[in-house]
Amino acid sequence: MVMSKEAAEAIIAQAGEVLARHKEREKRYGPDSVDGTVIRFTKSWGSPQSPLAATLAALQDTTYSYAAVRVNGLWYTTGPKSPKGYRWEDLLAWMDSGDYPVTDLQRAMAWEPIGERHEDS
Repeated sequence: MVMSKEAAEAIIAQAGEVLARHKEREKRYGPDSVDGTVIRFTKSWGSPQSPLAATLAALQDTTYSYAAVRVNGLWYTTGPKSPKGYRWEDLLAWMDSGDYPVTDLQRAMAWEPIGERHEDS
């Protein structure tokens, strides 16, 4: 079976669009990290139709905080409806879903002990 030139051009154009979206997300959120990395971010949900609707949505507290950890090459997030076991590209697509962008994206850079330390004898 031979593919037509038009079909091949359509596939190439579609692949170019997908690649452009991946590059834009990586530019906005950064590249994937190593296992053990922890990130946190906030995301708002809703479908405002006007600036007034956006303001009302903000007043209704539709903003949620999430954390994600990378384990065995996959990202696991908090929240009952958030993705579990996603590749970085899929997590970024989820972060971009909805009408509001993710804000306050941060990576944990240090750990501090919590509570008392118990030394083994």
